[in-house]
Formats: sequence, structure tokens, C-alpha cells
Amino acid sequence: MEANYTISRIRARRRLHYTVVITLAIAVIFLYYTYAHLLPDRQHWLEWFGPVFYFEFRNGCVGILLLVPILYAVLTLGWKQSSIVLLVLLACIASHIIHWAFHAGSAFTSFAFLAVPALAGIGTELTIFARQKERRALAEKEEQRLALIKQIFRAQEDERRRIARGLHDGVTQTVLGNASLARSLLDKLRNRTDENSVRDLSAIEDNSLLVVDEIRRICRDLRPSALDHLGFLPSIRWLVDNLGRKPV
Repeated sequence: MEANYTISRIRARRRLHYTVVITLAIAVIFLYYTYAHLLPDRQHWLEWFGPVFYFEFRNGCVGILLLVPILYAVLTLGWKQSSIVLLVLLACIASHIIHWAFHAGSAFTSFAFLAVPALAGIGTELTIFARQKERRALAEKEEQRLALIKQIFRAQEDERRRIARGLHDGVTQTVLGNASLARSLLDKLRNRTDENSVRDLSAIEDNSLLVVDEIRRICRDLRPSALDHLGFLPSIRWLVDNLGRKPV
């Protein structure tokens, strides 16, 4: 990540890099063509360039100094702009290479010396670019997956909240009403001798209250009301305290 940030900062100054590339390219091409034009006369101001020129001539790598602006373009301008720079500079130096090449193979070698390193750099950058794009795509898929999971959990929580409210507000109130009715009937029958009826009504009341407790427990398990009123961490503490109070 730090390397990508550094490269991005370097490539942000494109105008400066274009100026450097053009200046280097003009200087190198000027050296080659001017020196070749002055070759019959050994007493000229570019005679210091002679060792470089003859080294390239003997080894079949004419124009190799153009690698300087080409590789600089690869590093600072990116693969698209550096590809254009490579093609333009190859076209500019082509006549010089063909003129000083021994044969077609020598000319091909000179072009290869210029093109292969640049193409290797461009290919490396394209590979890195493709990997970065793939990583971004994977990161976006992971974000979408997490968002979908959150939506599913949210839908489940909403459904649990709806069921819990329905049980608490509907079924619980109905059962409590039955328990209250049973208690009222018990109060009316306590002075009578119908013990079976009293016992049955007492059982109905007890069972109704047990059903209410069970419904409340189910509602608490589905969606604790403390989660809405207190928040996540206080609800966890409340749940742990309640579990600690339950008999083993």
C-alpha cells in the first residue's frame, strides 16, 4: 500500500514528467543524429560522445541511450502514456538504427534493446494493475456480502420483534384476561360448597399465569425489550445477571 501511495504521488506531477521525458528524448536524439552527421571530422565538440557511439555500433545496440527517457516514462507516466512515448521514440530513432546496422539482425537487436525493457516494465505494470483491479472487485464483493448479511440479520430481528410484540400485546393480554376472569369466579364460589369447581377454576388461573410467564420468556428470547431500550452492552449485562440468578 505504501509503494502504491508513493507511485501515485510521483505520477501526480504529470506535467513535470512530460517535460523531463521530452527534454531527455530531444537531447538523446540530437546527440545521435548530430554526431553521425559530424563523423568525417574528428575535431568537433561532440567527440566525447565517440566511445558511446562506437560501443553501440560494435555491439549492435544502436540508440540504447533512448532507454533513459523511455524507462523514465514507464515509471512516471504509466503504461498508456509510456507506450505512446516508446512508439514515438522508436519512430524517431528508426532511420539512425537502420543506417548504422550491419544487417537486418543487427537492426532488430537494436530495436529489441529499446523495446524489450520498456515492454517488460509496461507488462509488469499491467499485471499489477490487473491484480489491484481483482482485489478491488473481491473487496466490493465482500462488502456486498456483508451488506446482504446485515440485511438478513436486520430482517430476522424485525421479524422477531414483530412476533414478540404480537405475543406480548395479543396472546398475553388474552390469557391474563382469562386468569382475571377465573379469579373473579373463584371469589364468587369460595363461600359455596362446590369444591370441584373451585379447584378447577384455581387450576385454570394457575395455568393461565404459567402460560403468561412462558410467553414472556419466549418474547424475551426472541427479542429482549432491554435491547431496544438500553442498547447492546447493557442488554448483555442484564442477560448475564438473569442467567446468574436462575437456579441450576
